[in-house]
Amino acid sequence: MRNLTKRLCTLALAFLLSLMALPVHAAGNKGYVVTFRPGEYGRFSPSYLQKIEGTGYSYQFSKATGSLSILVPVGAVLPDAPNPSEIQLIETRYEVLDAAPGYQNGQPAAGDITTVASYGLTKQGDTYGYTVRFVDRETGAEVAPALQGVASNAATVTFSAPTVTEFTALAASQALTIGADSSTNILTFYYDPVVHTNTVTEEVPQYQQAPGTAPGTPPGTTPAAPEGEEVPEEEPPLVPGPGSDIPGEQIIPDPDVPEAPSPNKSPLNPVMVAGIGVAAIALTTLAVVLICKRRGRKDAAQ
Repeated sequence: MRNLTKRLCTLALAFLLSLMALPVHAAGNKGYVVTFRPGEYGRFSPSYLQKIEGTGYSYQFSKATGSLSILVPVGAVLPDAPNPSEIQLIETRYEVLDAAPGYQNGQPAAGDITTVASYGLTKQGDTYGYTVRFVDRETGAEVAPALQGVASNAATVTFSAPTVTEFTALAASQALTIGADSSTNILTFYYDPVVHTNTVTEEVPQYQQAPGTAPGTPPGTTPAAPEGEEVPEEEPPLVPGPGSDIPGEQIIPDPDVPEAPSPNKSPLNPVMVAGIGVAAIALTTLAVVLICKRRGRKDAAQ
């Protein structure tokens, strides 16, 4: 009896361990990991972290390095990368030139991606402001909030077009060379609205050509008779009049013939079925109790 108990416990433990291993194995096939690293001179702004949280993707943020790892489900699009103005500098001697080199927003996830922000030395006393706008090409209306920042004179800063619902960016990324006049340091991303097309398929009924009619003749047309041949008129169908002995559609059942039971109707009512089930459960429980008592007596005798 003790050996049997040990075996059962061992099997139960092995089963639980196998269940614990299943989610770990499945997690590796849930999607791809996209990692953005701000580098050692900056950290991502709270507004950008809120933007990633709004995507609904699972993510992990490292307080030690500032890196952000995002789990993108299979078949989903990549999240938006940070722009240079969305990285807060912790070392003012440097400035962000490209927050995610080579990355393109809105593309389908096809593998793990890791990007590291690139920096350049800041020209102290020779920095100027810039503005990046995102507008509808047709109307000129703003489709996303503009970005503003500061960079050194003659520095080339790369920006990426954020994903906007119901719009498509004409360019995934653009570079802006900073000049000595902040009013001219303006970069514009143009967007086109997404056009939805509804395709309606109309089914054309197909008719069979009646014998003796020309192609394209509408259905129901009586075929033309050959020359010299008379077409007999169709006689109207006979309709039984009042008092006629012709039987109608009503069928009078014979009282001497018993009605056949329906094949879908069970001969047992629900009460009988429930009683049979309760009796079966009671007999099974009684049998288990008797077996346990008998085994207990044998163990006591040994």
